Amino acid sequence: MHYRITPIDPVISRDARTFGAGSPMHVLSWPSQTLIAGAVRSVLWKISSNQNERTRLELIKQVKISGSFPVVNKIIYFPRALDIIQSIDKDKLKHIWQIRPMKAFPDNSGADMPLEGLLPAEPDSQDDFKPEKLDAFWSMDLMTQWLLDGKNNNFTLDENKTLASPSLDERVHVYINPESGTSLDGKLFSTTGLDFTQFNKANNTFSQGQMSINITNSESESMPEESRDKKLCMSIDDLLAELPEKFIAPVGGERRLAEFSRYDDDYTLWKYPANSDLKFSRGENNKLRLILATPAIFKQGWLPDFINRVSLTGTLPGTKSKVKLISAVTDRWLPVSGWGYERGREGPKPMRRAVPSGSVYFLEVIEGSINIKDIWLKSICQDKQDINDGFGLVLAGAGQW
Repeated sequence: MHYRITPIDPVISRDARTFGAGSPMHVLSWPSQTLIAGAVRSVLWKISSNQNERTRLELIKQVKISGSFPVVNKIIYFPRALDIIQSIDKDKLKHIWQIRPMKAFPDNSGADMPLEGLLPAEPDSQDDFKPEKLDAFWSMDLMTQWLLDGKNNNFTLDENKTLASPSLDERVHVYINPESGTSLDGKLFSTTGLDFTQFNKANNTFSQGQMSINITNSESESMPEESRDKKLCMSIDDLLAELPEKFIAPVGGERRLAEFSRYDDDYTLWKYPANSDLKFSRGENNKLRLILATPAIFKQGWLPDFINRVSLTGTLPGTKSKVKLISAVTDRWLPVSGWGYERGREGPKPMRRAVPSGSVYFLEVIEGSINIKDIWLKSICQDKQDINDGFGLVLAGAGQW
């Protein structure tokens, strides 16, 4: 089932840095996976009072929550890929450059790479320029065009198909004495929220921004029919069935409110484009790009856990095909934390480092065959709970280098 989230108040999605009186609250540029998953699971907890506490907790943690992604006029948007940069020349003309792995090192040259055998990625331009800032999100149509065609087929970066990040709403708060109801001198703190009422660019604004999420039963999706625990699945299905079609719930810090509305037509937003059915296998059509649609958490840092650090090979999750990592383009790590309500584990969760969305992995298929639609918006993380929380969802397309 798919839900659209319409924030009523600016959403506070904190990073993992501490704050207190006199210090600002730092905010992420988009609501984190743990924030959205926590909001949905809190609602499921309240409506699932017919089981004991431990059973309820385990069932709720197994519900898979994917997203969230921006939705504007029934069009879904994804974080832009980091393998594209734009420059503006002296005549104010814009130029698009794609970042691709080097074919080989020039003679008598090399680079300090994190792993042996990994090739650096570089723009297909020999000129010195300062990259221009690009909008944070691309529409499904623009993203698939870049994934399937790239610059080689005269890709045009249509700014009417892009979205800027939500604007920031900064507020200063005072500490109120609960006994007297008055403020205390010097006890000030500030918060920063994501304002979805001004989500789009100034020349194309709309009244209220939305996000889309997908909620599924993780066990029924990943396990063969004959091996499923019928009672377990039935209980999870009951939980999802009891989720109201429309409800209001707190999302993020300061218990800011948002409206959740079920929309069956959102399935078409998430579905892989029917006219883009690509397959990759060993041979000529063996180059594949994976772009993170959501931040990913790996035990190996920036390196996906399914990739061996020595051979740079591994089996791509969701397939039986073996791939080799050629290169990668990633941004700075993203701090991920959260707040736990589980009995005995109440309080802030430990900070973890995530690979930011938009990061690109360049792979070669060395064994088997991969159909893009089979891995579209599927997680490449290894930890089951991270998968259920929606980390590591990928978009896939052709690689050209």
